[in-house]
Amino acid sequence: MTKSSAYIWSRRALIGAAAASACVAMSIPVATAATAATAAARPATAPECATSSLHASLAPNNGTAGAIYTAINLTNQSGSTCSLYGYPGVSLSEGSPYTQVGQAAAENSSTPRVLVTLAPGGTANAVLKIADAYNFPSPPCYPVSTSYLVVYPPNNTVPIHLKYAAVTCAGPTVTLTVNTVQSGSAG
Repeated sequence: MTKSSAYIWSRRALIGAAAASACVAMSIPVATAATAATAAARPATAPECATSSLHASLAPNNGTAGAIYTAINLTNQSGSTCSLYGYPGVSLSEGSPYTQVGQAAAENSSTPRVLVTLAPGGTANAVLKIADAYNFPSPPCYPVSTSYLVVYPPNNTVPIHLKYAAVTCAGPTVTLTVNTVQSGSAG
């Protein structure tokens, strides 16, 4: 190896080592700050509310031109604090056994997800918009009567069935829109 090539290799090694040291030095504080910021921004959480610990009820309907609004109230009936986060799954159904009719509710993305902590007896609600199925052309709507509202609390796979008469589209038209759960009882 010539003297000039040895100089180039040692210079490259020195630059590489300096760059690696700088990256390591800079990445440690950045990672620590990001971790601390994430931990500080995330509130302490109670365990998620299981469907079995919740009682569901509906607030009175409020009608507008072309839609009805109601709120699904979810009350913690257990003896322990629990939490809800996000959107409930909602659909309309008919028959026994329950058979879903039409599309499940679309999530209203303009309502931000918030963590709702429910002490025993505490209530959260999610507003549900039910569009008038007769406002849509048939086909593709195919209006049909239903008898039940099916509610899956956020992050649960076991539903709650509420007696509720409505007309929905049996086709691909979405007639339901749900907001995220919010603290407090509606109606």
